[in-house]
Amino acid sequence: MIKFDKLDQFKKQSEVNSAKQDELYTKQAQATEAVVEAKRKYTELVEMSIRDGVDLDAEIDKADVNVSDAQRAARRIEAQIQATSVSKGLKVTPEDVATAWNADVAPVYFESVLNPAIDELAQAAEAYRQAYEKAAAAAKKIEDERWEMIRTIDPAGFNARIGRGRFMYNTKSPDLSSPASPFNQATLTDRDLQQLDNQRRAAILI
Repeated sequence: MIKFDKLDQFKKQSEVNSAKQDELYTKQAQATEAVVEAKRKYTELVEMSIRDGVDLDAEIDKADVNVSDAQRAARRIEAQIQATSVSKGLKVTPEDVATAWNADVAPVYFESVLNPAIDELAQAAEAYRQAYEKAAAAAKKIEDERWEMIRTIDPAGFNARIGRGRFMYNTKSPDLSSPASPFNQATLTDRDLQQLDNQRRAAILI
């Protein structure tokens, strides 16, 4: 794991804010219920005063105040929830994290880890190219010598090279056409390169 202090600070801050929001959501639900109950009580008193013809003005006024108080408390909790949202009121913002990544984390990692690995890859690629050319040249040399020998000691066998005659002697060959030959076993195939490229693409998509 790459050390990234600014991201750690943001995560801890988000955890604290999330806990605060959970608490506030609980209070919000309670405040909503309080508003509903206060309105129900207000409506009940108004209907009672009309239905029964009694003077309940004092009680209705008090109930009206209770509705206002409950609504005010609900609005305050809603504002507190907004204030603790991820994008507001943060000491460490997402922009701070991105800036720290671009200025501190990525350059250091590139310099100390990624760039040396890329240089090593480039050196390995060049070493592989040179080794391939050397092995291919060596294989060609012994194969050319083998056919020269066959032409000398077994002309009919030499003609078999082009589809005529048959070999009189069994002679060892690099056998470059066989996938199981040491040469081909040591060579990166198109499938190998495709697998490596798939790994590269997978890394990009993570």
